Amino acid sequence: AAAARSFERAAAQGHLHAQLWAATLRANGEGVSGGADYGAAHTFWEAAAAQGLAGAQYSLGSAYKHGHGVAACEATAARHYAAAAAQGHGWALEEMGKRCEMVRSAPEQAVARLACDVLSRGGHIGPLRCGVRPDGVRGLFVAQAVRD
Repeated sequence: AAAARSFERAAAQGHLHAQLWAATLRANGEGVSGGADYGAAHTFWEAAAAQGLAGAQYSLGSAYKHGHGVAACEATAARHYAAAAAQGHGWALEEMGKRCEMVRSAPEQAVARLACDVLSRGGHIGPLRCGVRPDGVRGLFVAQAVRD
């Protein structure tokens, strides 16, 4: 409990890694009363992610993917995963790879492979959108990939 309070005090002062640890402890219900609190965790993750911490960006992606403390949204999850993946975060790269595999047609697969390649090399991708194609395939579609 003392460690959780210390992390939360440091997080409130803007300490980047303390924000991530405070969020993690809140999400896991460790050292805090009342068990897991994804709402509080989300606040800390947002603060750290806004400062560019890849671990927080990944955690936000996971929160949006699973609906922990927020409404589940694959598009928002993908945006946070992409931000973390662009910094080389391994689990985020894996998540982006899973999303690229969701794309079915040959032209879309080529774009998805390019987008994953761009992310893995530190580039960024343009808008991602979730949807259903006319042929019924559901997935995450990459609108544009940009090499830096």
